[in-house]
Amino acid sequence: MKIKSLVSIFRRIWIFQLGFIRRRFLGDDKKRLFIDCGSNLGQGFSYFKKYFPLSKYDFILMEPNPHCVRKLKEEFGDLPNVEILEKAVWTEDGTMKLFGLVEDHRGKVTTGASILSEHNSAYYEANEEQATEVDTIDFSSFLRSKFDYDEIVIKMDIKASEYDVLEKMIDGGDLDKVEFMFVEFHSQYMVGEEHERFSARERAIVSHMDALHKLYIWH
Repeated sequence: MKIKSLVSIFRRIWIFQLGFIRRRFLGDDKKRLFIDCGSNLGQGFSYFKKYFPLSKYDFILMEPNPHCVRKLKEEFGDLPNVEILEKAVWTEDGTMKLFGLVEDHRGKVTTGASILSEHNSAYYEANEEQATEVDTIDFSSFLRSKFDYDEIVIKMDIKASEYDVLEKMIDGGDLDKVEFMFVEFHSQYMVGEEHERFSARERAIVSHMDALHKLYIWH
């Protein structure tokens, strides 16, 4: 077994199986931040705050779907140390179309909405006319603005946008300040040439991040 595999296994155990011990070592001498990219209705936030407690971590929940943001603010808006941003995580500031709110049978708060039309091509064809325009944010620049934190943890479930975002982070050396990353990849929801193309990018990203012992593939 490769050393990097042993390191990754140990860190996963330290966070989850031994989380009750790890939390005892989290003193108040450091500033810690958890960024939840693609919060949907807060499922990930509700899970991860058990291991990254609000008493020790600030949280930023980033979600482009206005219907989900409304629910997030109702449910979590009054919690201390929690900021909710209505933004799609991307490689630049601007606006893009959000697909999936009318195509997906789960409706306006679907977990499958994406700013990439090819996402979920195995299940539906993106509807350009009925897509919702949303604001995007240059995540690399945003992340750099948070480098005053001693520890940054990121959960990323952004429906195929992760390929562009992570490639930019790698090229810019932005991973150096990130302690952990929990990432869900989405090539599995694509078909044909798109699947092959995104799968190849995924392998390259995973290989690079595995070498840093910072990647946890999330499902």
